[in-house]
Amino acid sequence: MDQLIAQFESFRSKIRQAEADFAGVGEMQERIAEIESTATSPDGTVTVVAGAGGTSPTCGSPPAPCGRTPGSSRRRS
Repeated sequence: MDQLIAQFESFRSKIRQAEADFAGVGEMQERIAEIESTATSPDGTVTVVAGAGGTSPTCGSPPAPCGRTPGSSRRRS
């Protein structure tokens, strides 16, 4: 019985340690979600905003989403 109690106490101790180890995970996730970086092409025609959720390119002035619209063609240089 003493061995069983000792194992249970060891288990509880490990749970407390895991809770302490992961206590800051929520805050870290919030901080990561706020990270964002922006880059603009030298001629200013394309701006890309990258963050935790992916990227969002914009083209032209005023900025509009980049991409092909129905009936448009892609120019190659």
